[in-house]
Parts: sequence; C-alpha cells; structure tokens
Amino acid sequence: MRLIEQIRLLDDYKESKARSAYDPEHSELPPSLPQPGLDAIIPTLARSFRDLAEAIGSTSFEADRADLLRDLQQALLLEHATIPPYLTALYTLAPNSSWQALEVLRSVAVEEMLHLTLVANVINALGGTPRTDEAVFMPDYPSPLPFDIDGIVVNLYGFSREAVEQGCAIERPSSIRPGALFAAKPADGSMTIGEFYLRIEGKLRALVERYGEALVFSGHPSRQVTADYYYDGAGAAFAVTGIVSALLALETIRNQGEGVTDKIWTGNREQFKGFPEVAHYFRFSELLAGRQYQWNDTVETGPRGAPFEVDWSAAIPVKPNCKLADFRHVPELHESAAAFNVAYWDFLRMIQRAFDGEPGLLQQGIGCMFRLKDLFQRLVNTPLPDDPQGRHAAPTFEYAPPSVSAAR
Repeated sequence: MRLIEQIRLLDDYKESKARSAYDPEHSELPPSLPQPGLDAIIPTLARSFRDLAEAIGSTSFEADRADLLRDLQQALLLEHATIPPYLTALYTLAPNSSWQALEVLRSVAVEEMLHLTLVANVINALGGTPRTDEAVFMPDYPSPLPFDIDGIVVNLYGFSREAVEQGCAIERPSSIRPGALFAAKPADGSMTIGEFYLRIEGKLRALVERYGEALVFSGHPSRQVTADYYYDGAGAAFAVTGIVSALLALETIRNQGEGVTDKIWTGNREQFKGFPEVAHYFRFSELLAGRQYQWNDTVETGPRGAPFEVDWSAAIPVKPNCKLADFRHVPELHESAAAFNVAYWDFLRMIQRAFDGEPGLLQQGIGCMFRLKDLFQRLVNTPLPDDPQGRHAAPTFEYAPPSVSAAR
C-alpha cells in the first residue's frame, strides 16, 4: 500500500478514535497500518518484539527514554550523512546526462530529507529535541556512518559508477541477523541500518507497553511537521502523535531505503516523471544495470524492464572529499567553498528552527537546499590548478558559523 493511502487511513483512525474514545469497537486499527505491542513479529524473523525487548533490557522510564532518544538522534545523523554524497553526485551531472540519473539522485536526496523529518517528528513526539545545528551533525568526509553501521566509509564522489555503487552499499537490503539484533549492547560496526532501526522500534514498543502511550508521547503537537510543510518526495511528512504513527514513520524509512523485506517496490509510481518508484537500493541498481524494474521482477531476477542509457562520462570530474585547506593557495576557490559552507549551515539551522516549532520553515529550508546548486556549480565548474588528473573543485561540507542574515 502506498504511504499516502496509509496516512489517510491513519487520519481516519485518529478521528474515529477521538469520536469513540469509550467505544473501542468503532476505533479498530486497520490491518494495513503497523500494529502496536510487543507480540508483533519482527520482519523476516519468527520471533517477536517481546523477545527483542527482553534481550535489550530495561532500567527505568527515564533511562529507557533517554537511551531511545540517543538512538533517534543518531538516526537523524545517519539520514543526513547521506545527503551531501547524493547532492555531490547530483550536481556533478553534465547537462547532457540521462534524465533517469538525475531523477534517481534527486528523488533519493528528497526522500532522505523526508526520513530526516520523520525521525525529528518521532523525537519531538517523545518530548525530545532533535538537533541539526551542532558541529558534530556534519560528518568529516570520508566518514563512517554513526555507530560505524555496516562498516561503510562514505565519500563525496562526483557522479560515477563509484558514486552509484556507494549508494547501493549504503541502501543495500540485508538479512536480519538474530545475533546482532538481539545483542544487549551491540558493538560499533556490528549492525546494519535495518537492524539499527528495528532495535529503535523494539525500544519504542517496549517503552509504550511498560509505561503507557500517554506518558511516552508527551511532546507538543505544534512541533510536528506535516504534509502542509514538506517540500516534495515519494510520500509525505505526517504528524507523529502516538505509537501507530511513530511505527509508520519508522516503517516508511526502512521501506523506502531497503525495500519491504524481499520486495522492491515502495508503492508510488506517480512521482518524478512517472519513473517506477522502487526502494533506494533498487533505484541505484537500475542505473548500474541501465534497465528499469518491471512489475514481475524480483530481487533475484534484477531489473528486466525497459533499457535506458547512462552516459557515465557525462559528468564533471571532481576531486573526492575536498577540504577548505585544499584551496588555501587559490583565494577565489577558498572564498567560494567557504560561502557554500555558510549557506549549507544556514540551511541546517533553518531546519533546526522548523523542528523547534516553526514547521513552516521546512519547505523554505529544503528549497534553499536545492538553491545551493548555483554555489555548488560555481565550484565544480572550476578546474583545480595543477591537478595532474584534470579534476575540478567541489564543496567541502565543513562546519561554518551562522551568517549575518541567519543570525537575525
């Protein structure tokens, strides 16, 4: 089922529940929405979230809540960590590149912003405070993902097979491993992204079952970002007000990234010029194969639909993982790179304000993210002096203090 349809069912359920607070028979949860409770079965495993909750353990409401909020803040960092690499690949496409490459990269970047927003909504619903404006929020590329998840080191590559293969590595569906998932305290590098999100879900389910939904979801509704404020993407932002909507948010993030267990489709085909809407991993796979998935394709068959051409040479060659220090002897490049960093951090600070109770700023902020293209292209269209490989400059995505306009 498409996310838009699930959101409609969620809204109907909330309205029904509000109208019949003392008549549970008239507020039954539709089966196509996530079912709360610890007896729910973990996807692809014949074990319940109760088993997972017992393996993780519990101390007190305050400690369990703080632990969950720490994980969710790391999830916020994780979702953002992929955006600079995807933007770097997107904005180094040459004008004659295939539209499929452009739409895949753009759609994935926009949906990572959706995931960022949904995680922030969950944090706010729990009475926490999502942080996107601290220096530690920006990875120092090349950089591992938070908790060294999947053991992946993420680089800022220009558009290339290497960049798309990196996207596949980040988004790759993986079998859930009980040994990693059920560890009391997983070591860094021992979890996949899917396992990380399932542990978050297990902790959330357990917190609600032990202490009640009313105590757990104590955040103010005014801090929620909804579809009225979200910029674009396959799906929409929605308010997280209780356990069902929180579970739907976590499910959406997993499904759009890795896919639904062994399925490749996320359910939406209407977005992005009608390009078939498959999970992120499979969109990158389509680019590598030069062929679309069709409805009867599976994970095992790979894409067998209409072929299309990807001209891997139709890209601006840039130096990976540039740093401001690389431009210290080229004042014009240093100034342009510093200006980009200021603009990007102004965007992150605007997002912070949106999550702090000014949700109307989110649409403006994401629009600013794509308007960074002019600053981006000023850099990538500039050759690096004396570079033996003839490469160009690229944004560095390093910390910058607030600009004068942002500080007002």
